[in-house]
Amino acid sequence: MSYPALSKADAKRILTAYRNGEELAKLPAFTKQLGSEADWDEIADELFKALEEIKSKFPEPEKGGGYRKFEILAGIAAHRLLPIHPATADPDFWTWLLMRSFVPLVLWRYGETADAKNFGLGGAQENFMFRLWLRADIGFDPVANSYELAELGDIDFWRSHIFRQSYGDGRSFARALIQFQFPGGSDAKARLTVQQIRDFAKHLKKARSNLAVEVLDEMKSAHLIEREWAKLAETTLQGS
Repeated sequence: MSYPALSKADAKRILTAYRNGEELAKLPAFTKQLGSEADWDEIADELFKALEEIKSKFPEPEKGGGYRKFEILAGIAAHRLLPIHPATADPDFWTWLLMRSFVPLVLWRYGETADAKNFGLGGAQENFMFRLWLRADIGFDPVANSYELAELGDIDFWRSHIFRQSYGDGRSFARALIQFQFPGGSDAKARLTVQQIRDFAKHLKKARSNLAVEVLDEMKSAHLIEREWAKLAETTLQGS
C-alpha cells in the first residue's frame, strides 16, 4: 500500500532541467506507505488525457473567461479520476503528479515565466494541480452528486479568498463563504464588490484568531459570516 511522492528540491531540479531543454532519465520519486493500493501512473495518464481534451476546447483561453472555464472542468475531472486516498492530503504527492505529467499544462496556463509556486515549489495551496482538485473537492455535494459550488466565482476569488486563507481545512466554512458571496448562483452578480470581499477577507482573518472555523458546520459558518459582515458593514458606514 503506497503512493508516489516528490520533494521540492527534486522538483526544482526537474523544472530547471525542463526550462533548459534537458531531459531527465528518470523521475526521482520516492514512495510513502499509506492508504490503499492504486495504479498511480495509470491514473496520471488518464488525467492527462482528460485535461488535454478539455484544454482543446479552449484554443483562445484568454478570451471569454476561457481559463476560468477550463479550471472548473479540469478540477472536476481531477476530482472524479483521483481516488479517495491519503495521497490527496500530501503536498509531496501533488508535486509528483504535476512534475510527472503537467509541467506543460502549467506553462500553457501561466506562460514560460510561470511562477515556480504553481509547480509545487511554494506553499501546498499554490500547486496548480492541487488547486484544481481542491476547488472541486470543496464544491462537491455528494448527496446531489453536484459540483455547482465549484462553478461559482472567478479564479481570483478562489485563490485569494479560499485557498490562501486555508479554508480548504474547513470545508463547511468555505462552502458557506462561497454561498454568501454568490447567493444567486452562477448567473447572478456577486454580493460584495471586489474591494468589499478583500476587506471582508481581512476582517474574517482577524475574527478567526479566536475561533476554529474547521469545527463549524455550514449553518454555524453561515451565521458567523453574516454576523461578521454586519459588523464590518456597520463600522464602514460609521466611518464614512
